[in-house]
Amino acid sequence: MKKTRFFIFAFLLLPALLYAAGIGISGSYSSISEDSHNNYKHYGSGGVGFVFDTNLGEDRTFNYRLGFEYMRTNLDDLTGKESYDYVKRINVVNTFGFGFYRSRTVRLWAAPRILVSEYTYKDKESKDEAYYYFSNRGIDVGAGPALGINISLDGHFTFSLDADYIAIFASDRRITTIRAYFIFCFDEIAPMR
Repeated sequence: MKKTRFFIFAFLLLPALLYAAGIGISGSYSSISEDSHNNYKHYGSGGVGFVFDTNLGEDRTFNYRLGFEYMRTNLDDLTGKESYDYVKRINVVNTFGFGFYRSRTVRLWAAPRILVSEYTYKDKESKDEAYYYFSNRGIDVGAGPALGINISLDGHFTFSLDADYIAIFASDRRITTIRAYFIFCFDEIAPMR
């Protein structure tokens, strides 16, 4: 399992290492829809992470963005039998963007996005007035559309916002996320023609 996980993450990271034009930090907020067959409620998730981007503001149509995030959310059980403390997620976010508006300082783009997420949560079950803790983990894979904007602050720094709507495969769960980025561009961003 560990070798498989390593190769998946290495495969997803390779394009960014070869072509990355900028690196930065991100903050995110997610809202997760409920599974129809589960008896728990998700609260909003907050997260932080790192991002690589191949095209922050140059006059090219395509950009590839790779993000690594740590997110945490609280859960409540609706049956009263168990109490879920929180869920921790490590996300790898792949974005294949296509700029549809490009000016000297602004780049608007739309993209398909692929999310690979490893999650861990602890269950707390009450039996005979004692609590028993169980650790659970798994992997989610999903895809969906994303829409974003890059705003060049000067020749080397870019502020970016995006939003996505991800459908998790083999589940009826949906994740809506808004992310903000502050990215340093290795080369000075070329002016638009």
